[in-house]
Amino acid sequence: MSKSSENNRHAALASSVRREIIEELALSGSLTAQELGKQLDLHVNTVRFHLQMLVDAGLVETQSQVLPRRGRPKHLYSVVPDREETAIAEMVEVMAEVMDSPHPIDDEALVEAGRRWGERLEECGDVVRVLDTLGFAPEESGSTIALRQCPFKKAGQRHPQIVCQIHLGMVRQMMSKERPGAHVTLLPLVEPDLCLIKVGSEQSVE
Repeated sequence: MSKSSENNRHAALASSVRREIIEELALSGSLTAQELGKQLDLHVNTVRFHLQMLVDAGLVETQSQVLPRRGRPKHLYSVVPDREETAIAEMVEVMAEVMDSPHPIDDEALVEAGRRWGERLEECGDVVRVLDTLGFAPEESGSTIALRQCPFKKAGQRHPQIVCQIHLGMVRQMMSKERPGAHVTLLPLVEPDLCLIKVGSEQSVE
């Protein structure tokens, strides 16, 4: 997670009211602003104000509830699931698919598995945003994306080739939509807790 995103979350959770809203949603699941107001004995407009702060910070998400009769749809609010935990689960699933495959497990197979994962993530936003959401703390500078942390560090220490090649495939897939023709390389652990993604043109590849 980037420092700005982390600061936004800390600011959102500085309010005791917003912490109570998070706790209530975690216990009750999806609720409307009106339902939260009743549960917490707060005016609905006050609840809406704090909910918007939590939505902007990425801590709460909203969806519209389709009503059987005519009328304005209700907005349901719920706590955003821990994306890093979800990412780890997805990564485990991708690794399992590779291990279960009857084909040899080489770099090409690992990159291809990462591409399939990247296809699932494309709808979540651009590659830097997705890397941030996954917990890589990316910093983009020109044609380089620095990854300051890795949510798969333990798995990477045990199986560095598998983890890094899958990540490379994931980034390549997403970049193929954002920058068609770009050549993506991954430089793992150039420093402790630092990996680099390099994005160049096909013409620059030797």
